[in-house]
Amino acid sequence: MAYKVFAAGMGRSSDIDQYLMAQAVITCTSSTRPPQPPVGMRIWQTDTLSEHYWDGTTWQFLTGLSRFVRKTADESIANFAGVQNDDQLSVPVAPNAVYAVEAFIICSSPTNADMKLAWQAPGDATMDWSSLSPHTAQTDRDHSTISVTHMGSGGIADAAGYGDNVDVIYIPRGRLTTVSSGTLTFRWAQSSSNSTAAKVKTNSYLYARRIA
Repeated sequence: MAYKVFAAGMGRSSDIDQYLMAQAVITCTSSTRPPQPPVGMRIWQTDTLSEHYWDGTTWQFLTGLSRFVRKTADESIANFAGVQNDDQLSVPVAPNAVYAVEAFIICSSPTNADMKLAWQAPGDATMDWSSLSPHTAQTDRDHSTISVTHMGSGGIADAAGYGDNVDVIYIPRGRLTTVSSGTLTFRWAQSSSNSTAAKVKTNSYLYARRIA
């Protein structure tokens, strides 16, 4: 089908049916999809948060849909050894989906406080992940990779701190499988409570790419 350039004025219904709908991404739900789509039509399903295209026979899932968020301000935590949600590093996730997840975390923490890294996702989701880091903790400096962790059975990994205002980069990444829609959030805190704040810094980011 040729691409249609619309002129000013009232459009004909046949042009709208034949061209405009085929040249736009249609917003619908999985139960209100266009009944007679042309080949190549794309739709965004609001109930599944997914994009699809018509191949002439069926609606195909459009892989590669990505979610990205970047931290725009430093965040500090002191005197707290639990885990808390990061103020900015959260992305929405669709139901019944699989995501490749990666975060780039620029942080600093006192050497005797260290860091905790974790995730929060919909309660019925599963996630296997690990983190590249300089060391797992100040007391164990012989490892370059934090152990593989399974969200839902602990899901917290300890990471080293090297002193206030000494930046360290951690790269936690893994595979998230969802059942329900919701939000994926990076979580963190001090491993040991300390009056000198741990920080996750500006330009840290979270990236989730749908792969199934």
